[in-house]
Amino acid sequence: METQTPIQADPPQQKTPRPAGRQIAVAVAAVFGSAVGYYCGWLLVVPLALAFGVGWVLTKVPAAPAAFRIALALVAAQALYLTVDIVLGGEWLRDAAHILALVAGFAWLWVRPGIGPVILLGLYEVATGVLIAIAYGSAQTGSWQHKALVAQICLRGTAVLFLVSGYVKARKGQGGPTA
Repeated sequence: METQTPIQADPPQQKTPRPAGRQIAVAVAAVFGSAVGYYCGWLLVVPLALAFGVGWVLTKVPAAPAAFRIALALVAAQALYLTVDIVLGGEWLRDAAHILALVAGFAWLWVRPGIGPVILLGLYEVATGVLIAIAYGSAQTGSWQHKALVAQICLRGTAVLFLVSGYVKARKGQGGPTA
């Protein structure tokens, strides 16, 4: 009768505690996000629903650059939101130009994740955010125009934040190539 040698299990991995600064940043972001969501209401529901949907789809696509998944979801959600605007009778030429810029940036970031598409999309988000602020900057607080301004500025700021965060992760080797 053969005796089997016992299988040795690897020692349990200890989780490294997260830095307190990161926990504080997450808490501040949660409070800020809740306040913006409460203020903007439905003006954030559709873009965020689209972003969560695209983000979920991206988790199922193995070729998606993981470090940029949230940024890609936000960019795609903006393009989809503008497409819905065209279908509902929005200004198709202006929206089509934005959709083309977003799709081009999305494709470039997908195929060659790196500093180039991060800069392109980051500049696009900042520039359109500034134009929206100019257009709605004098809106009365509490009006739908002001809520739209706050929603768009927050969505665009979040996209820039996750573009930069994705680039930093990719540079550290946590999310794929950066060139």
